[in-house]
Parts: sequence; C-alpha cells; structure tokens
Amino acid sequence: MLTPDDFDAFFAAVNGGKKPFAWQQRLLAELSEGRGWPDRIVAPTGSGKSTVVDVHIFAVSLFAAGSIGPVPRRLSVVVNRRALVDRHAERARDIAEILAKADSGVTADVASALTSLRQIPRAWAIDIVNMRGGLEPDRSWIDDPCACQIICATPDMWGSRVVFRGYGIGRLARPRDAGLLTHDAVMVLDEAHLNLQLLATARRIAEFVAPEAERIGIPGLHVVETTATPANSTSRELRAVDVSGVDLTTDDVLRDRLTIAKPVQLLPVPQWPPQRDADHRRCVDILVEQVTRLHTTYGRASSNGRTVACFVNTIRLATEVAKTLKDNGLVVEVVVGRMRAYDRRALPKGLLTTDGNDIVDVAVATQTLEVGVDADFAAAVSELAPAQALAQRAGRVNRIGRLTSTEFTVIGPDADSDLLTASTGRESRRLVVPPYADRGETEQYDHLRETWEWLAHKESDAAGLSPWALTTKPPPPEPPVRTLIQRLEHYDAWLLSRTNGELLSEPDLALWLRDSLEKEKPSAGLVVRSQLPRQTVYATSLLCATPPLADEIYPTDIAVLRTLLRPILERNRAWVYRNADLQNLQDSDDIGPGDIVIVDSTEQVCTCGVVVGSPHDTGSDVYDDLDGARWRFTATENGRTWEDRMLDDIADITRENDDPFGCPVESGVIDVLLRYQSRSQPLRKALAVPTDRLVLETDGLDTPSSRWLVISEISPVAVDDEARQLYTPARRVLLGEHNAAVAERAEHLGERLGLSTRLLPVLAEAGRQHDIGKRDPRFQRVRLRNNNPENTLLAKSYLSPRSARLAEYAGGLPLGWRHEQLSAAIAYASLTEGADRDLVLRLVGTSHGHGRPEFPHGAADLIDTDTKTGTHARQLFDGGFWDQLIETTHRSWGVWGCAYLEALLRAADCQISAEGR
Repeated sequence: MLTPDDFDAFFAAVNGGKKPFAWQQRLLAELSEGRGWPDRIVAPTGSGKSTVVDVHIFAVSLFAAGSIGPVPRRLSVVVNRRALVDRHAERARDIAEILAKADSGVTADVASALTSLRQIPRAWAIDIVNMRGGLEPDRSWIDDPCACQIICATPDMWGSRVVFRGYGIGRLARPRDAGLLTHDAVMVLDEAHLNLQLLATARRIAEFVAPEAERIGIPGLHVVETTATPANSTSRELRAVDVSGVDLTTDDVLRDRLTIAKPVQLLPVPQWPPQRDADHRRCVDILVEQVTRLHTTYGRASSNGRTVACFVNTIRLATEVAKTLKDNGLVVEVVVGRMRAYDRRALPKGLLTTDGNDIVDVAVATQTLEVGVDADFAAAVSELAPAQALAQRAGRVNRIGRLTSTEFTVIGPDADSDLLTASTGRESRRLVVPPYADRGETEQYDHLRETWEWLAHKESDAAGLSPWALTTKPPPPEPPVRTLIQRLEHYDAWLLSRTNGELLSEPDLALWLRDSLEKEKPSAGLVVRSQLPRQTVYATSLLCATPPLADEIYPTDIAVLRTLLRPILERNRAWVYRNADLQNLQDSDDIGPGDIVIVDSTEQVCTCGVVVGSPHDTGSDVYDDLDGARWRFTATENGRTWEDRMLDDIADITRENDDPFGCPVESGVIDVLLRYQSRSQPLRKALAVPTDRLVLETDGLDTPSSRWLVISEISPVAVDDEARQLYTPARRVLLGEHNAAVAERAEHLGERLGLSTRLLPVLAEAGRQHDIGKRDPRFQRVRLRNNNPENTLLAKSYLSPRSARLAEYAGGLPLGWRHEQLSAAIAYASLTEGADRDLVLRLVGTSHGHGRPEFPHGAADLIDTDTKTGTHARQLFDGGFWDQLIETTHRSWGVWGCAYLEALLRAADCQISAEGR
C-alpha cells in the first residue's frame, strides 16, 4: 500500500530521476498529517513552486489508498499568464501519461489509487482542465466530482467561475463550476502580489464556505498564495528555504540554484522607452547587438552551447527583434502570450526546461516567461521593467547553476531621460512601459526610477540577481494599482448567485477579480485555412462543417486585427465565426470581442508566428493536424477506389443510424475531413449517411474534380445540457427507471465523497423526483414524441440532439416551459414537511440550472391549477414560497454549499444519461 515514504520515488519517476527538495517533502508531510495546505508558500525563483501539482497528485493518491485522511481532490493552479496556464496543463498531462503507461512500481500504485476514485472510466487517472481565453472550455470534468483533478486557469477564468459568472460557459452551468471549485478544492495563486484583489476575493469566499463545507462533510476551499518575496508573515506559512539557510547547507542542488552569482550590467539608452518610430528602431538595433554579444560570449557560439534570452515588454519589439536576428542567420524562437497553442506545443524540445535545446540560439520573450517556466538560459538581455518582473526574468538565467559565468544586461534610461529627471507631479507627456503601465503617471516614474537605482546597487554586488541575494535586498515593491481592495459581502454573493436570468444591471466582475479597473483591450482570434473552394458559397459551407478548433486560433486584440483585415478585405474574402455562427465578413469594423476571423492561408498575417498589424509572413493551416480524425483516407490512383476499411466503416454508420432521426450510437466526437481527388460518381451512393452528419460539395475548387467530404459523429459527451434532457444514445429511456438510477447514483456519489449521512437521503430523494415533471402528457407527446403516454412514460427518446433542441419550440406547451418546475410542484405535494424538505425541493427545481431564483411561468401556465399538484404549484410559484425556499436554503447551507449539492445531483444525472439510462 502507498505510504508517505513513497513520495521520493514517485517524485523521481515523474521528474526524470530528480529528488524532491526538503520543502516539497515538508509540504507533503503537512498534508499527510492532516494539517492541510499552508496559507502561503514562500519560494525563491528556481526552487520549484510548480511542483505543487506533483504533491497534490501524490497526496490524493495516499487518500485514495486509505493511507491518510481527506485532502482536497481538486487543485486549481491560477497564474496571470495564458502561456503559463498552458505550461501547467502540459506538465500535468506529462504526469498523467507517465501514470497511464506505468505497469509496476510506485507510479502504477499511484495510478491504481487515483483510478479507484473515478466514477467515470477514462484513459487517464487525473482530469486536467485548461481554463483560459481563446480555448473552448472543457466541460467533462464537472461530471465526475469524485476524481482527482488539476485545473489550470487564468485569474479571470477561475475567478469568474467561483462568483457564478463563468466566462465562456452557459448560464445554466455556472452553479456547477462555482460549487465544485469551492468545495473539496484548493487554489494556488502563483505570484499573488500581481493579483491582490483576486486573492482577497478567494479568501473571502473560503471564509464563507468553511462552515457550510463542514456541515456537508467535506473539505472547503483553501487558498494558497505563492511568492518569492513576502511583504509580511502569516501563521500558516511554508518556506522553501529555512530563514537560517540550513536547507542550503544540506542540499547542493538547491544551493546552486539559489546562490550562484548572476552579475548585472546596466546599459543606458537614449530616448528609452521608445515613443517614436526612430526611437523604436534604435532600441531594436541595440537589443540585437546585445543579444549577438551574449550569444558569442555565453551562448551557443561559446563553449557553453546554450540558448540566450531576450526579454522585451511589447509584442512589437519581440517580433521585430526576432525577425532581425533571423535575418542575421541565428536560430530564433518567439515565446509570447499571443501564440497559438499549436505553436507553443511545437516549440523545440527542451527549450523551456532546464534541459535546454541544442539548436535554438535565441529565445525572444515578453513577460510570458517571467513565472511558471523552468527555462534555463545561458545569459539574457532585458528591457527595464518593474523590479519584481526583472527578478523573475533573471531567475531564468543559469537557473540551476550549471555555468561558471553568466550575465544579465538591462537596457534602460540614460541620464537625460524624462524618467530620471521628472519630479513628482511634473506635467509631462505620458511615459508608459507597457504592459505594466496601468497606473498613474507619478507612480510609474517613481517605481521605475526606484528599480533603476536598485539595479545600480545590484550592479556593484558580485552576487547580482541571484535568488538568495534577492532575499537580503529584495526588489522594491510596485505601488498598488488599486488603493482599496473590494471586500465581497453576503449580499454580493446572493446577487451573483442569481444565475438563470438577466439582471437589470450585470455586475462588473473586475471589482472583485482584477487589480486594475481599467478596461482591457478586447481580444479576438484569427484562423487561416488553405485549399478553400473557389466559389464562396462552397467555401462557406465547408467552413460551417469544419468550425475553428481552439488550438489553431491565433490570439490577438481587436485593434490589431482590424488594421490587418482592411487591406485583406479589399482583395480577398474573410469570414467571422461568432456564437457558433459563420458569416461572410464585409467590414473590418464589424469585428467584436471574442470573434474569430477566418482568412485564406495565402495572406500575410503574422511575423514570427504572432499576429501583427504590419506582417511579414503567412500563417499556417494546422486543422488537419488537430482534428483528431479517427478515419483518414485517400483515393488510390489505380482505379480511383476507396480503401475497403472506409467503405466498411461508412456502411456501419449507415446501418446503425437508419432511424429517421439519425441517432448516433458511438461515443467520442469524430470530425473527419477528407479531400478526395477523383471523378468517381458512385461516391455519392457509397456515402448515403444521414444529412445532419454529411456535407458533400462538388466543383467550385481549383481542381474541378476535387471532392470535399466532412463526416462528424455526435457524442453524448458533446450534447449540451438542454438537449441532454431529451436525447439519449439508447433507443429510449423509461422515466421511472431513469429517476431510480439517478437517485441511486446521487446517493452513491455522496457516499464516495464522504458527505454527511444526513445528506444521502436528500440526494436520493431529489434524484427520484428531479424528472417527475416529464410525466406531463403534453411534454411526452410534444417534446419526447411519445404517442402512448397513458401506458409508457419516457425520460428520454431517440431524438437526435438537433431534434431535441428544435422540440423546445414545438407547439403544445408555453415557450420556456420547464419540466423540473413541475417536478418541484409534484414533490411539494408528496413530501412531508421536515428539516430537509426545502433542500430536496430546491435540488429538484434547480436540477437543470433553472429556478435560480425564479422560473418563467406561474402555476396557470405550468399545470391545471384545479388539481392537488396545481394547488401546491400556486403556493410555490404564485404565493412566493419558492423565493422563500431559495433564501432559506441559502441561509442553511450557504450560497456555494447549495451550488455544490446541485452539482452532485446534476453530475449523477449526466452520468446516468451518458450511460444511456
């Protein structure tokens, strides 16, 4: 059986044989001994803060094996850089793959223990979720609350979800995220000094959740801040290095990482920061000159043979420096936040790890590499930035202390610069250092001046910017962006929890989530596609059938995209993908936040892989590399026949889907793009598959004989919450059997999660009643197409997902009529008054995300009010008892506690539905 003593072996197995540092062992010991996560982890740059993922996974496996008491199953790693969110997710996936391949030893034991927690079988023992802008959100994790889960998120994505306003998800799903992310969960906020408002909000929510989680019987939310330079101490603080430095005398690896000197060289530059084009060009030339010098002295052109880095503050500088270096014959990689996920994964192996890469000469980066990346460069040049940012950038130089000499050069203002001569309150042109300049002019001058003076002191110190030297003379703190941190109150939580309807005035989440209240630049995306049909109508049809995939989207902001599109639209066509709808784009000013524009791959749209307003390069079409197709076929030249396997598979689909609604029968989402070069006319007959999964366009291509074929198969996992209420992958599901199965599963989930025994019958009863309103004859006939409701009551039918959505608008029921509202009325009529009756009724009524806190219809539209159930419906929905019930359950179980219990019931329902029951 797994024990805490196995941690060293596990850590080595997932970290290439490296042993854990003492602080990582201490962290596991605190979790194993029941003391829980600390409030803060103080870890200098290079001491391995990102390994909290490793510790979490092993601690949860110990719990699953019965070796220790309960620990939170969900770890959210929150960091204010999209690229670093991706990096954390990739790191978690690497561990998951190691566990999946393990057949013996400690990794196999860990995998077995974690798999035992799962209710839904999957290939990996861990759920890994990437929450950041520009990605289609993964929703599968909310269906298995028992599993060990790693959530990697930006502050906005995590924060918006815990305050019931999740960006990128539907209103009805918001309570599920809010409940699960605040219960049985820990959130680690990396570099918390950059997100003080989110830290305060998260801690306030944890305070609210603590008593309700104790009543429910599970761990509540624990918030951990990580920092290299704490401003104060806390009672629950874990230090990566003991204040006395004892850890440095006992661990050679940690000592080298933290104490090897990193000398600083300052290079004053006229007219820095650049404000005009001429200044900008001069800055590019100076950066290129310094990078070339470092490359020759410390980099791959020297005996070290390692990559050097160039840190700049803007995308414009990054792309122009990179292009110039490439023109000079160097091998250059650009690493910025505005990269496609596809390109980030395609970066040369080892570049962003301590292993390094033996091909890349220079890595040009923005603030993307400041935190959360274990890169190890031979030397670096950087623009002046806030002191904390420079300390982080220096932490990526000679990171593990393998080199005997290195250098960190900083270019900044000369003696005549406004930055150094400006006095407090001086009226002057606005001097900014983007993207850090989100504060008043005086604070900008003061902090950057302090940083330059601090660097001058470090220049005379032989240790320079080594992490240990920074603990004795830390960077000057940045001035607060907000003078007042907003405190979340109970009445705010009650307002935010009203999720199923539009509020008169939607709350501005920046108040609770962001340090800066200035409006961020609205973002959009760009996709390039090749070999599009010549005729626009055919091209549009094809793009509708193959919508953009998250990893092929170039992120950008709207202003840059509009500038880029103006000349393109004068000579070529473009499309905009918005709210799952594709339209031809006529005017670049029509682009709005979140839009995705599609252009032909022959257009110049980027420089060094980054979308810019004045590009030098074309983009790349990577759809075929990303679509995950199970079937890929090409025509043979001899006789132009299809591979036999293709015909067999298509015949199977046709046979298994011969019902009038084209019901899909297999699991997994399959999108297949076939480019068929043949004049073979029998092709049409061979591909007689349902039309809702077939788009076949002929002619209109550059090659007249070409054929485009798209076959997609819809899976229950991909069906939205609304369609799931009617759709089933089975032929049909009986109502009584479905309700009984959900009741059993909900109670089972509660038992597995260790909920209070008081709540187990509550979940079971709510499951038994949650769909009982579907027995309404009108619902049976209109929505489920059941022509014999007197004898057989259905919970779900053989409708296709598309037909299920259209059934919402069929006649016979008021628009927006909700079966769970009737379920609540029926349950009210049948349940005896007791301590937990209100909670059961709430769970029944909110079992699909509605009723928080109202429904669209009164009793008269819901049911015949002359019946017993109708009388109770009047009391509930006309007499105000439902509103009172929502308030009562909030007081008893908490805003987030109710959301968590709703999430468990809905998970049980989704699991049973996915099983075809």
